[in-house]
Amino acid sequence: MEIFHTLLWVLLYTVSGIGVLIVLVGVVEAAWRFLRLRFDGQGGHAHLLLQTDFIRERLGAHLLLGLDFFVAADIIKSTLAPSWENVGILAAIVAIRIALSYFLSKEMEQTRRERSELQNESER
Repeated sequence: MEIFHTLLWVLLYTVSGIGVLIVLVGVVEAAWRFLRLRFDGQGGHAHLLLQTDFIRERLGAHLLLGLDFFVAADIIKSTLAPSWENVGILAAIVAIRIALSYFLSKEMEQTRRERSELQNESER
């Protein structure tokens, strides 16, 4: 039983670490792309808006995926120390993360629509 418990802790830290790596990759990628965009100087204002929206969308996708890994880690953690307090904390965390995911998804969807409209306008 002790080996199973230890394996779950290893799994918990592995899943949490993967979530952190996903978020960090997204942040570094977004910062790099934004800095390149700002100092590149190519294109006009519409190009800058389109590319910034693209950067935000990719960062949002990384954040959503990272949140999914964090929720998975919280579920694993609740199996390691099952108490009503831990279950309540898990429920609150999952609810908050679901709300964040929902609103982030909506914002990404709106950004895609706006980018599509800007692309259509710039092609005319």
